Amino acid sequence: MNPDPAADSDWAEPKASLTPIDKNQLSDELENFDSLFTGEPASIESQLSKLLPVAEAQGKQSVQAQILSLIGLAQAMQNKIEEAHQTLDRAVELTPPGDLFTASRVTLERGRLYHQAGEPARAMPYFQQAYELARAGEVDFQAINAAHMIAIVSESPADKIAWNAIALELANSSEDSKARAWLGPIYNNLARSQVEAGDYEDALLSYLACQTIAEQRDEHLIVRGAIWGRALALRELGQPKSALNLQLDLLQQYQGVAERGEMPAPLLAVGRGLVHAELAELYSRLISEVPETLNQLRNHAQLALADLQANEWIQRLEPERLRRLQHWTNASTLDQRVS
Repeated sequence: MNPDPAADSDWAEPKASLTPIDKNQLSDELENFDSLFTGEPASIESQLSKLLPVAEAQGKQSVQAQILSLIGLAQAMQNKIEEAHQTLDRAVELTPPGDLFTASRVTLERGRLYHQAGEPARAMPYFQQAYELARAGEVDFQAINAAHMIAIVSESPADKIAWNAIALELANSSEDSKARAWLGPIYNNLARSQVEAGDYEDALLSYLACQTIAEQRDEHLIVRGAIWGRALALRELGQPKSALNLQLDLLQQYQGVAERGEMPAPLLAVGRGLVHAELAELYSRLISEVPETLNQLRNHAQLALADLQANEWIQRLEPERLRRLQHWTNASTLDQRVS
């Protein structure tokens, strides 16, 4: 479980810029426009929109189309779905004939719009087409991107595992550093699919591989996600005390991240909230051995709800978890536990 906190509807509308535009800076940003896709979606939309006239003046239709595809995704993350599709329509019009990479990218983002809108069945054909276009164009990192999205929207755990395995093979065999950068996230997604299939031993190995790669790349967000996943797998493998130690250490890490202001608030809330939720799960299983943990169970359930219950993706993907947390916040006796 790793919902996208960018689906929250609390994002502020973009503010008009009151400072002069530095054309030299915009030209530099045009060469690295992907790096602007970070932070709040409204800010992403605003910053990327400034680059469109620069790309147009330089006659870079492919770059225009790619920037528009990202603007469309940022709009969808603000729940401006109709406007996002109109933006993607412009991107399609600007895609040069025969440009398989740009076509794949624009097609992939169209799928993401439907996925963001909660329509995975409509998203799937676009992800599949994006994969085929990227493979035909021999763009490994884009094919991996598409394959991992196919895995996400696939219905059965077996299909999810199969498509993650395809993405993993592409990343391992590619000489492209951008393709190999997908290794950590793909191992994470593979592990999540294995958890969904009930294969906790393989999930534990996949999470460990993910953590090792992410540590080598200093990708702290992915490292924390892998540790959380390892603890979940250990919980299901009947090792709650080992899982508890990992989650408590992880909670301390998130407290440090919060104090240093290293993450956007919605992303921090989801990561920290899921740690609190897992701690509640673990204390619910330890109560039979240590009845005094009831207060800890109740406390972590309350903290988890404070972080998670307003998140749209959590509401959509984890309703049962939210139900258990709500029950535990009201538990006053051991008999009121939810197993």
